[in-house]
Amino acid sequence: MSAKTIAMFDAISRRYDWMNRCLSLGLDKVWRRAVVRHLPKGERLKVLDCATGTADQLLTLLYRAPQVYDAVGIDPSQEMLNLASAKLRDFAYKTKLLAASAEKIPFPDATFDAITLSFGIRNVADLDQSLKELYRVLLPQGRLLILEFSHPTVKPIRFFHKLYLTHVVPRLGALLVKNKEAYTYLSQTIEAFPQGKELCEILQRYGFTVQVRPLTLGIVTLYICEK
Repeated sequence: MSAKTIAMFDAISRRYDWMNRCLSLGLDKVWRRAVVRHLPKGERLKVLDCATGTADQLLTLLYRAPQVYDAVGIDPSQEMLNLASAKLRDFAYKTKLLAASAEKIPFPDATFDAITLSFGIRNVADLDQSLKELYRVLLPQGRLLILEFSHPTVKPIRFFHKLYLTHVVPRLGALLVKNKEAYTYLSQTIEAFPQGKELCEILQRYGFTVQVRPLTLGIVTLYICEK
């Protein structure tokens, strides 16, 4: 993630969770629960939540998956991590937060049973390096779960979804968070980032086998990647 992007996330951190609820009409909670359902089997899972932000995905894992006995969240935004730390207070005994990015994950090879990456892969500065790192720190037969925005599959819904992203979301960002740039960035990165078949092919090049689960008519896609 570039220094400019990190500064942008620092600036919107205080209202980040609230805006997520508003913009998704609360569906972001549903999407994060879908990630939990696809964790690998096992009684004692060590999990990395990459681009953890304010730890919404990490919290969902900890509340809904008691088999997660050791969890780490990494993010380059210190302001986001400060908020995450307060939210994770009840789970401090089995969680750790670190300021780090997907391009350089500070753990040895084959450390984690599962890695979650929710709404963050669009923000990495170097996709190739990030995927190499994610593959490296995952255990054999481990699972990388990528949750990301995508274009709806039904054409009329796709039209209105694009209208919402490009015109409504930036205006709401300007009005409610006083930061139009951050929410213009959101729509631009969703539009530009590879998704669907294209992203699957990229993931496969790095050694993953991939299953795809479109959610909410394809507004979001869950990529289930196994090493």
